[in-house]
Amino acid sequence: MQLYNRNKKFVMGDEKLISINLFTDEKTTTVSYFVGTTAEDLSHKVSQKLGIGPIAKHLFALRDKSTRLWYAPGHILTSKDKIKFEFRLRFKPASLQTLKSIDSVAYDYYFHQVRSDVLETKVPDIIYEMHKRELIGLGVCDMYRVILEKNVPLRYVESNYKKYVPKECVRRHAFFVKKPIHNALNKLSGHNANYVKEQYLDQFSGMAPEYPHEEYKALMDKDNSKTQIRIILRITLSELKYHKMENPLIWKSLCAIENLCFISIRQDSTVEVSRKNGIPSYLKFSTNALLMSFVSGLDGYYRLTVKWTFNLCRDVITPSLERLHKQKCHGPVGGEFSYRKLEEKRSNHPGTYILRESETQYGVFYLDSCGKDGKPRTHKIEQYGPEEFFLSGTGCTYKSFAHLISAHQDPEGTLYLTECLPPSEYDKSPLLICASESVCNDVAPDAEMLAALLEGGPRCIPPQQLQIYKAQPFPKNSNPNDNRASSTILYRAMWRVAKGKKLEAALKVLRDEQCNYTREFLELIGTWGQLRSGALVRLYGLTVAPAVGMLMELVKYGPLDAYLRNNSPQTIKTVDMVEAAACLATALWHLEEHGVVHGNIRCRKLLVHIHKNDKFIVKLTDPGLFSYAQSE
Repeated sequence: MQLYNRNKKFVMGDEKLISINLFTDEKTTTVSYFVGTTAEDLSHKVSQKLGIGPIAKHLFALRDKSTRLWYAPGHILTSKDKIKFEFRLRFKPASLQTLKSIDSVAYDYYFHQVRSDVLETKVPDIIYEMHKRELIGLGVCDMYRVILEKNVPLRYVESNYKKYVPKECVRRHAFFVKKPIHNALNKLSGHNANYVKEQYLDQFSGMAPEYPHEEYKALMDKDNSKTQIRIILRITLSELKYHKMENPLIWKSLCAIENLCFISIRQDSTVEVSRKNGIPSYLKFSTNALLMSFVSGLDGYYRLTVKWTFNLCRDVITPSLERLHKQKCHGPVGGEFSYRKLEEKRSNHPGTYILRESETQYGVFYLDSCGKDGKPRTHKIEQYGPEEFFLSGTGCTYKSFAHLISAHQDPEGTLYLTECLPPSEYDKSPLLICASESVCNDVAPDAEMLAALLEGGPRCIPPQQLQIYKAQPFPKNSNPNDNRASSTILYRAMWRVAKGKKLEAALKVLRDEQCNYTREFLELIGTWGQLRSGALVRLYGLTVAPAVGMLMELVKYGPLDAYLRNNSPQTIKTVDMVEAAACLATALWHLEEHGVVHGNIRCRKLLVHIHKNDKFIVKLTDPGLFSYAQSE
């Protein structure tokens, strides 16, 4: 087995095509790769093709379909490889809600992976005799999902019930499961496909809480003897545990993932596992493939639980992490983390900057730099090739990050870069998506807490509670007929409501050249602040520094006019527009009840809050400062 070596340069060979087994309806996908590509790069290429984002892609890896062993991230693909690869979620977040919020495509793929393993009886923890009723329940749940998701007639799905019920159930009870399935399906109604998937996974988690665990046979030196043991990596308690071959029911904890220090590999295929407390453990594997699968599993959980920037074993490194280290570039940590680090570490000193990967786009990076005024600003960098980095807004292309940085060393320049803050193993990374929720980052305040906070009306929010991003929260208006200049500018912001609680919001501030309208703007804030309706965009409070502004609810999909232009007519039905009109009517009724005249009802003033198969909700935002055009 050939592994990625940080000190050796591989020359890419011929381009080849490879078929990867999937758990989606397509079953397989074909991707191109060059001989010399790593398994991690190939996995990330599949992630990108499926629409899985840059954060969640690290949860996935490639597994050998026949041996069920995983490939280490640095495994080098050769021209001799005749492997049937499976693309699977290897590292499950501590909470499925975390996975769903991070990446809905990854969540959906995980559902289909679970479904396939259940149908193929590939979940060791599920024992037919103990779970036969639950297994039939999962089958019914899956059939109902297909009816909702694909608009398939009930009778058709019911007649093909064998496709949805685990093989073991069909083999043992083919003649006895049809009636309970029929009765259960006819009782189900009033749910959507997302809810059904959630219930399926909840039921499954109760049956197999340690899924997807990994088992390995090894010899462990213990008490001056060699005892053959099996080791399971588990996510629930984030630990490595084992049992002796002769005592399969007695499990003992070897080490918690968070207590690992480092792993080393000896020439005789022995792995030394060092812990923060206790003596090292020595585990000998029969093959190198077993060893590499085991070590890469431990390392992956450690990176996603404890230190994202650190590999436990110097012989099993992560190529993408190594590249980021060389570029002094962070992973997809997000703007809030970057801005906070610039402030905490360098007090926004002019010329300091952070490089980071985009959280949403492949081949895109962001440069957060502090200007002469001490304010951080974000610049987009797009990578078009190995030596082609385009800095948006300048029209300039550079051969590397180092080339780009060296071109901006002038203290009087519009972009001044003098000191890079590189990633550190001591960063409190938002990328620890497998960490238990108790050690995760801030969470959004619940509705009850927010209601109590705003009980007396909108608040005056001090600047230290706000993190402001210069990126626009919504796509730019692409309507060529709308040339009017706005008196305000909108930013995305993060409001730290309390310790451990943060809320994404939109901040609307007066443009500098419109300061003469400060009184009118404050009157608008006073008027909008007295309104309370789910059909209106909520005003959380006002800011007076660094500028007079309105901190408002961030409505997910943005203005209705842009949303209609950017989505195909097939995705937006007539009934959706009827629902939007009903939302507007509710908003206007509330305004009338409070004696408020909006005066600027436009499609762009309706923001799309929810769009699902059975729901389309919009909210009316404030009128802003406006004057009527001649055409109006």
